[in-house]
Amino acid sequence: MKNRTAYREQNMTTGTVSLCSLLILAAFFCLYTPAIASMQAQTELVSMEKGTEYQNNRFSNEGSPEQQPAAARNFTEIPVYVDENGIMRWSATDEEVALFGVNYSIPFAHGYRAVNYIGADHETVIDQDVYHFARMGLDAYRIHVWDIEISNREGNLVYNDHLRLLDYLIMRLKERGIKIVLSQMRNSDNAYPEYYEYQNPDPLFEDVQAFGFSRYTPKNGGLAHHTPEGIAAQERYVRGFVNHVNEYTGISYKDDPDIIAFEINNEPHHNNSVEDVRSYINRMVSAMRETGMEKPIFYNMSHNFSVTEAFLTADIQGGTFQWYPTGLNAGFTQKGNFLPNVDRYTVPFADDPRFQQMGKLIYEFSPADVADNYLYPAMVRSFRGAGFQFITQFSYDAMALAGINSEYKTHHLNLAHTPSKGISFKIAGEAARKVPLGADYGTYPESTRFEDFRLSYEENLAEIVTDELFFYSNTTESSPAHPERLQEIAGVGSSPLVEYEGAGAYFLDRLEEGVWRLEVMPDAVMIRDPFDDPHIDKRVTRIIWNQWPINLSLPDLGPGFSYRGVNRGNRRSGVSDGGSITVSPGAYILTRNGVVSNEWAADRSYGDGTKRIGEFVAPPPTEGSPEVLHTAMSETGAESPFRIRAEIAGSGTPDRVELWYRTSDLGQPVPPETMRAYNLDRIEMERTEGYTWEAEIPADELSAGGGILYYIVVSDGGEYQTYPGGFDRRPGDWNFYHRESWQTRIVEEDAPLQLLNVERDFTTVLPLRTSFGSAGRKRLVSGSDIGNRAIRVDADLSGNNLLFLREYIAEQIDGRGDHLENFSHVVIRARGLGVSTGTLQFGFLTRDGYTYAAPFELSGEWRDIRIPLSSLEQAGTALRLTYPRMMEEYYMPEERLPFDISGIESWEISTAGLFEPDRLSYEVENIWLE
Repeated sequence: MKNRTAYREQNMTTGTVSLCSLLILAAFFCLYTPAIASMQAQTELVSMEKGTEYQNNRFSNEGSPEQQPAAARNFTEIPVYVDENGIMRWSATDEEVALFGVNYSIPFAHGYRAVNYIGADHETVIDQDVYHFARMGLDAYRIHVWDIEISNREGNLVYNDHLRLLDYLIMRLKERGIKIVLSQMRNSDNAYPEYYEYQNPDPLFEDVQAFGFSRYTPKNGGLAHHTPEGIAAQERYVRGFVNHVNEYTGISYKDDPDIIAFEINNEPHHNNSVEDVRSYINRMVSAMRETGMEKPIFYNMSHNFSVTEAFLTADIQGGTFQWYPTGLNAGFTQKGNFLPNVDRYTVPFADDPRFQQMGKLIYEFSPADVADNYLYPAMVRSFRGAGFQFITQFSYDAMALAGINSEYKTHHLNLAHTPSKGISFKIAGEAARKVPLGADYGTYPESTRFEDFRLSYEENLAEIVTDELFFYSNTTESSPAHPERLQEIAGVGSSPLVEYEGAGAYFLDRLEEGVWRLEVMPDAVMIRDPFDDPHIDKRVTRIIWNQWPINLSLPDLGPGFSYRGVNRGNRRSGVSDGGSITVSPGAYILTRNGVVSNEWAADRSYGDGTKRIGEFVAPPPTEGSPEVLHTAMSETGAESPFRIRAEIAGSGTPDRVELWYRTSDLGQPVPPETMRAYNLDRIEMERTEGYTWEAEIPADELSAGGGILYYIVVSDGGEYQTYPGGFDRRPGDWNFYHRESWQTRIVEEDAPLQLLNVERDFTTVLPLRTSFGSAGRKRLVSGSDIGNRAIRVDADLSGNNLLFLREYIAEQIDGRGDHLENFSHVVIRARGLGVSTGTLQFGFLTRDGYTYAAPFELSGEWRDIRIPLSSLEQAGTALRLTYPRMMEEYYMPEERLPFDISGIESWEISTAGLFEPDRLSYEVENIWLE
């Protein structure tokens, strides 16, 4: 037997990460450690007796059945089986399986390395996050194991720190009642994002990649799945993997009742015949079955559609699928109404009788690059409608890393750092359990209400309202019909039952009549785009431990309830004033007047028994000056007051916030050459709610043809900071030399409204892919005149004629909202390139998710193409290329509505089935309304 120290030492000799590479990485990241040292979480976890028992029960790393206690090997039946109708059922009860949760990869790859970078402890990080899994009501976990980190070249399993941490994670998941599916192999590298094997190698990170068999026979090129060396190594590996005995539980993976199924590998690459693919799958199945493992085995079916026949005839019990309905890796936050994108999940071979007899599992899904929170329950509704019973998101961000979002930048989900998405995810878990398999709720927008759920793009809201549960991801006016029957509340913002200004999530659990547990998370404010390129010292969220009043209108508590803190260090206590108390982050017991609640001590379990009263986990506060979050309007009209709104996020409330501004009657004002010559007007800004401050410049100070230049000055404790820039002086001080400012043009009602400014918008204009082809190439080039710039689009459309250029503009044109009805034409300045030109389509997408479009002709010369708005007709809304590539290309609304210019949110230029040549090449310099 080897102790934990020996396992850690062995990790340094098996090629997972060489000592040399660790020294290089330590040197490279030492500069960043101070910037993120504060990420160490303030954590309190009550030890669970079962966990202590597990840690005292360790086994050898060989993983052979003979080393297991007899009790660990003699389970009478597998936990889950697949019946003749393809329904996964619990063996003990024959009830349908309905599980919902996450992927989470701290034991492996970048997650493992990044925890080292910040100097955290892997076990503590896991403990924190698994508690939050329980807090969100999750009951499923899936991960693709980085076989490259826990094997050698021959496919032998190597017990090292990665595998030990997977054991530890499984133990902690079991304590919380979370069921597990393990995808045994990734068959690829482990180096993203530091270094990517198939892209430009960086010598500094060359040794990040490990030395398991997948380094030598990766899935790319079919080396893993269709070469004797690769197959032999995998057979050896899967036998060792399912036989492996968990160090903490003493149970092998194949016998652990909480590991309910296995997937052979993650997203295989097959380029051989159906017979070869079926042979490969069956050899993997045979190798697993030779160990005596009888649990269901799944295989990925949402890739490699040319060999679907192999999947349907192989010796497997189910198929795994994924869904990224908004695409992947946009590089910035995508905005707009994406409910049409998630209206339905389609499987091309769903009607095949062989597939209908198979279990169905969603191994990965995410509304990638979307920061809004309303999509999770909609996706689950569509999954359940398509027959899926095990659903896990990819990938949950560890609390210790979520503030920088460095692991997978296109995803961002963490209860503490994205509270509204966290509560929406909790609501989605309820949908996974409440929506019947095969249920159909119609098409969007009808499908935004189903069972007890409601979704709203306009309110950025997901909610469930029943007599027992009331969860909402944003402020809502909904309310349970019988609040006296409620057992659990979870939310962000306010509702008729809870008034709260903080920006974190909160949870209320009824423990018994007249006794509730309240848990309040710290505030989380997004300060940078989380989907931009990450950096280890680049924070995207700010955590603030402020105290806020919370007012509860719960019949079971009444207006004069008492409260006391129960997490470690929380000594707050008192009696509410008409149902209102002031809270800081932590856990509390709330007790109705006349009720005794002393028995609800910190170490007592509650609910389903997997959580303790005193448990509380939250990240520490972010230090530093306040963050002022504001984006200036490009232009506004002169007939209405100019309202300026900003988020000022910092600890406490500033003493004073002022708007310093200058208006001009003619042209845009600029800072004077001598900064001391400033003579700015000032208006005190008022805090309206939470971190929001507002001020209004009267309409009589605005002149069409002029402009506004302004700053926000925050004063606190006699110190000043001026924004934009966060400079510690005020405009007009002798040593204020900064030229940054916010500026807005003031225009006439009938002034043209620019929709595309090439210099400003180039990075946020999306070249949307052809459905089954390469993405269009987008470049910034010279325009039609000196100093002008244009966007050039080139694409190969052979065999496919669907390509889009699209931009979200709702926020850019917000200041001209009152003028939109004045416009009659949209104008596109563009030209076609090459011999072939052709017909394209221009369209507007509205907040309803509908598209209104009209065709236009390209020519080889620059020209202004005028399209009457009256010619726009309702068309199918093209869905951003979804992954996997088996979804519908368009959302076709059943409801026919006339075009309403006040609802426009995006413009697009599309081939849309109209463009005939194989190659598309054109340039667009400007788009405007007139």
